[in-house]
Order: sequence, then C-alpha cells, then structure tokens
Amino acid sequence: MTTIGSLCSGLGGLDLAAVDVFGGQLAWWADIDPAAVTVMTAYHPHAPNLGDVRTVEWQNVPPVDVLCAGYPCQPFSHAGRRRGTEDPRHLWPWIARAVRVLRPRVIVLENVAGHLKRGAGDVFADLAEGGYLFAWAVVSAGDVGAPHVRRRLFVVAADTARDVPRGRLVGGPPGRAQPSDGDITLGGGLDWGKYTDAVRGWEHALGRVAPVPSFETDRGTHLLTAPFVEWLMGLAPGYVADMPGLSRAQKLRLLGNGVVPQQAALALRLLLPQLASAQPA
Repeated sequence: MTTIGSLCSGLGGLDLAAVDVFGGQLAWWADIDPAAVTVMTAYHPHAPNLGDVRTVEWQNVPPVDVLCAGYPCQPFSHAGRRRGTEDPRHLWPWIARAVRVLRPRVIVLENVAGHLKRGAGDVFADLAEGGYLFAWAVVSAGDVGAPHVRRRLFVVAADTARDVPRGRLVGGPPGRAQPSDGDITLGGGLDWGKYTDAVRGWEHALGRVAPVPSFETDRGTHLLTAPFVEWLMGLAPGYVADMPGLSRAQKLRLLGNGVVPQQAALALRLLLPQLASAQPA
C-alpha cells in the first residue's frame, strides 16, 4: 500500500488529491494550527500529528512513498509583504531537510503562483541537488470547473533512482459527491446574475447545489457562510463547515488557505507523465 506523509497539512486538500491519484493512505501529518489539527485529527485518527516541521527529528519518522507539502504562502503572496525567503514563515528549508532524510519516491508541493518569482528557485535547486527530477505547472481552480480562478503553483518531483509512478489517470478525490446526472435544480433557486453559468457548472461537477453564500447580520451587513466557501473549494458537505469546536472565522481561514482537491489532482495527472517521459533510460 502506498504511504503518504503530509507537511503543513491544513485541511488536507493536497492529501486528498494524492490519495486519489496514487491510492494508499496517510501515514502521518504535521501542522500546528489549532483548526487544522481539529480537522485532520477527525478525518485521520489513525495517523499521528508530528507537530512543528521545524522541530521534527526526521530520522525517527517512518519513510513514506509520497510526501505532500502545501507550505505557507504568505511569504510569496501578492496580498502580503512579499518578503519571500526572508520571511520567518518560509518553511521550505525544514521541508527540504525532511526530504533529505526520508527520501520519498514522490514529492508533491503546492503554493501560490507568486512563489515562482520569489523563492521557487531555491526549491528547484534543492530538489535537483537531491537527485530529484521535477516538473511544475500553474493550475487554476477554473481549470476543473470551479467558479473562481485561484491560480496555484504545483511542483511534482520524483527520485531518479526509482521508476516514476504514473498514478491513476481518472478518478475524483475521496469524500466528494459524484457528478450530477441531471436530477438537481440548477442554481438552487438563487439569482447568481453574471455568475450563473459558472455556478451551475460547478453544481453539476460536484452533484449538489450551491449553498446560500451569505447571511445578513443585525447591522445589515452580509457575511460569507462557511458552507458556501467549502462548496467553492470542492469539498464534501460539512467537511469543515460542520466540524465541532471551530468558530466561523477559523473555518473560513482554514478554507481560504486550503487546496482544491480536484485542482491538485489535475496538476498531478498533468505533471506525472512529463516526469515519466523525461526519466533517463
């Protein structure tokens, strides 16, 4: 069985994609955010949380076949200060240390597209120095039919000393609804205006109508609902929105920092064949 390790796990969207493409299950994961810990513990009770990636003694951690890491995007995001590798939240050096010790067969990385201009060169250099063949692509959530752009950089690397796995060419991340066979009410009765076609397309892809996007407060303002953002992210109903013990703010922050599983799975299926064809004979 394929074993998967997850660093900076968040809500586990990158891991869902890895399981979809490679099969297997999560052996361990690492995160320190309380909301992420709550969600990951609920869905992966068999897998231990290694905690802070900066303090893990990797020689004591069981090796895995696939290592996933969606490390913090704030150092590279256009919305931040763009301090890149000078930002104390830049965790790649510690992930690189894990790679050097564990030597996973495949590495799957995710970050914002702005990482290409700030810091990705160091990542690529470390992978090449470690004997990994890699390929990258910027994939949008819209590429899988989601009604938002969310451009993300995906990097897939494979150990050149071992065969590159092609993965499963078709499928969908576990826990999500199957595509609709036409028995849902398009648009859910809400007026989506110019976004109607985009919303209806994602409804068909997920097999369920879009939740109510906002609610009105006592002050007359409108706030996003967690179920709607969860739907935008391509997750199963209640995956985060119904998680006990989390505030609305925690749910929205976790979802906002998460990975759309379908988007990540598409990136894997695009990049793995490139690695296989480029591998030395």
